[in-house]
Amino acid sequence: MALLSKSSEQRVRQSRADRFPSVGVGVDWIITGAALDPSMPDSGKDAVMAMAAIKVPLSLGSYGAGEDEARAHTRMFRARELAVRNMAVEELERVLARLRDANRRVALYDTTMIPLAETSYEAVQSSYQSGRATVAEVLIAERELLELRLMALRARADAAVAWAALERVVGRPVQTSREVR
Repeated sequence: MALLSKSSEQRVRQSRADRFPSVGVGVDWIITGAALDPSMPDSGKDAVMAMAAIKVPLSLGSYGAGEDEARAHTRMFRARELAVRNMAVEELERVLARLRDANRRVALYDTTMIPLAETSYEAVQSSYQSGRATVAEVLIAERELLELRLMALRARADAAVAWAALERVVGRPVQTSREVR
């Protein structure tokens, strides 16, 4: 889009230049070769012609319209360039938000939820061994612990998918020096 915008700017300059008279000079050379009849005068002489041209613009209004059109195209391409940039920034922000969210959930499960569930499971297991809890309570605590571990794995998978999306948006592999927060 940036290149199209620059190209349109060149068209504006060209349209502006078309309003003024211009002069052209040229030379044309025609290689004739020898004639079939060697007695012909100037047989084998090449023809050389000089040309000169002057362009005088008569309808200045049409040139102004062409210049206005070229300016409009330039504005259009600049607007498209800005829109494409904004969309890229928006997509990058969206991917970074998904990555931050996934990393936050991984940290939450690893540092808070799973350790609490493990402690709860161990407490219910101890209560069961001492006769104060039922098998159902042990199974429920174990199921909750396993579900939290599964959610942590899903959060890690979401973080990996978000990281791959970040690399797609950036257009190259991204190395991490610290977690994205």
